Amino acid sequence: LAHAFLLSLPDLDDRHTWIQWLSSGSIGLLALQIVTAVWAEIDNEVYYRFLAVVAILLALETLVIPILMKLKRGPVKVGQRLTLEQVDSDLYQDMTGKQYHVTEVLSEPVVPRAGGPDQEG
Repeated sequence: LAHAFLLSLPDLDDRHTWIQWLSSGSIGLLALQIVTAVWAEIDNEVYYRFLAVVAILLALETLVIPILMKLKRGPVKVGQRLTLEQVDSDLYQDMTGKQYHVTEVLSEPVVPRAGGPDQEG
């Protein structure tokens, strides 16, 4: 039960929430299988193979949920513009008076995407 609650905590995209429902069902089925095996003293190899299949599927579902959480599409962040004026050879200043040391980290120019904040229309 705690496993099912923990797997329902991540906020997934609407198109991925089915995996949380499936994992909760798998947890319930596996728990029912284990209780039945102990209570009824089942000694059937096929039953335990099916139990192992459910356990493996549950383990895979448990691994997939955090991956899907990382793939969640969030709101697109719009960058801010920072305008600097050169004060000295390697010293720059913005409009508020904050000073920066600027170093080049990318040797190729960045091409703005179509429809970005610099483009109209």
